[in-house]
Amino acid sequence: MRFLLFLAASCSILTACRIQEFPSGDDFVQITYSDIEKTARKDTLYRSCKENGEKCSFVNSKGRTVASPGKYDSIYTDTFVTYAFVRATAGSSWKAINRKGDHLYDAYPFEKPDPLSEGLFRFTREGRIGYANATGEVVVPAAYSYAEPFKNGKARIGVICQPVSDTNDPITWQCNEWFYIDKTGRQVE
Repeated sequence: MRFLLFLAASCSILTACRIQEFPSGDDFVQITYSDIEKTARKDTLYRSCKENGEKCSFVNSKGRTVASPGKYDSIYTDTFVTYAFVRATAGSSWKAINRKGDHLYDAYPFEKPDPLSEGLFRFTREGRIGYANATGEVVVPAAYSYAEPFKNGKARIGVICQPVSDTNDPITWQCNEWFYIDKTGRQVE
């Protein structure tokens, strides 16, 4: 009950209590803070960003700041259980961190981290693309120059790729070779 009161107060103060849409395959599932409260672990951390332009940090269920105040310019992740996406400075890339604050990998390079597609999202490490699951665990190591999201149990992978841009279209990729992998990284037809 105390936690619920804290959450309600935090939402009104931070104006962060809104419905978030998290992809689940090709469908979107709406999750509210009351849903999170029912399933959250006791050690779950929550995003805390001030509206006056101050930087962000994480707070625990009692509202105490547990990361250096103002350490991050932006925090993408609302609830932090095993990993979170953060940006140290405005305009920098999103980085995944673990609970110790260690850098795990970079988000796939879009304006926000890659959404889950069939339970996996793309990440980058040293210029290569891999896949991680909903808990942030790497399940397919970063080994590909181009990789698409999973669809129907497989993902299309490109080898030796170059981005091709048309002024009217989004970037497409031209690759020397294409193949598909399953969710373990094994090549499939």
